[in-house]
Amino acid sequence: MRYLPLLLIFVCGVCFGETINEKYGKPTNVKYSNKGFPYHDVSFKDIPAKEFNNTIIRGSCFYQEWVAGDTQVIKDIFPDGMTGVVFDGCNLDNIYVDETKNTIIKDGITRCNNRKIKVQNDWEDWILDSELYGKEPMNKEQRIAAGVSILPKDIPAKKFTQEERNAFENLLNSVDITS
Repeated sequence: MRYLPLLLIFVCGVCFGETINEKYGKPTNVKYSNKGFPYHDVSFKDIPAKEFNNTIIRGSCFYQEWVAGDTQVIKDIFPDGMTGVVFDGCNLDNIYVDETKNTIIKDGITRCNNRKIKVQNDWEDWILDSELYGKEPMNKEQRIAAGVSILPKDIPAKKFTQEERNAFENLLNSVDITS
């Protein structure tokens, strides 16, 4: 019963709302929509930009994890010259998209993620600020529940040893945040 209002909003939105395709006047890119490409060093640079241009890509994961040794947090994976692409409900974390030529939907129900994320010295993923410093841990709720600081100033100055990491992980896993 508690989902009835949400269902009603969704149905009304589908029936009476303007679709993304109608709003932008572009077709869905079936080849790149509703797919997962989250493996390291994925690149579409060798694919002609015309496969992407002036289409809507929806529901795909392009996330690229930063790993030790990477020189860049943000990865430029799409073909040069890509224009008119609308990303709808995609995970674009750590991905560069030229937003002067393409659109990332950042609000509404089908918004995209386009955060900068990097492992810090506590071996945890942190969302970065514009200067690429840790701003907020990805596991914020778990840390709060375990009584662990979520403040960037408390990121260890030196990388945890394996023993420190194990103890930290045990502390985080000792709490239940599902209820």
